[in-house]
Amino acid sequence: MRQTLFVALVSAAVAAPGPAQERQPPPVRPAVRLAQLEEEAEVMEAERDVKKAHIKAAEVGVKAAELGVVRLKKALDGGALAVEEFDRAKLEVEAARAQLEIRVAELKAFDVRLKFARKRLEDAKNASQPPNPRPPANKAPN
Repeated sequence: MRQTLFVALVSAAVAAPGPAQERQPPPVRPAVRLAQLEEEAEVMEAERDVKKAHIKAAEVGVKAAELGVVRLKKALDGGALAVEEFDRAKLEVEAARAQLEIRVAELKAFDVRLKFARKRLEDAKNASQPPNPRPPANKAPN
């Protein structure tokens, strides 16, 4: 029984593909890879525009919250508003500013990813072009 189990384990180990026998995915043709990188860069450019629009929206939110504080300050000074309402409005300004900071930070992080996507694209373009032959070096007369 042991011998049968041992033989079964050994034959299974031999039949199973090891690290050297694993199938590799087919290589991607340079033209296809270049097209993929171009698409990636263009999509990222569009996504960057969306992030910029989010920043503008957050800026508007900050301005709206600040205007609300100014209006409520007048009402507070006139005695027509409770301090709690004014404090809540001030917190809304801080929250809007925090949202703006988040959006700006997201854009910065995205810009880094876009920079590297552009670099990958440029490297792929340079790799697909044959190198310029060097002109022969002029030999100095002896």
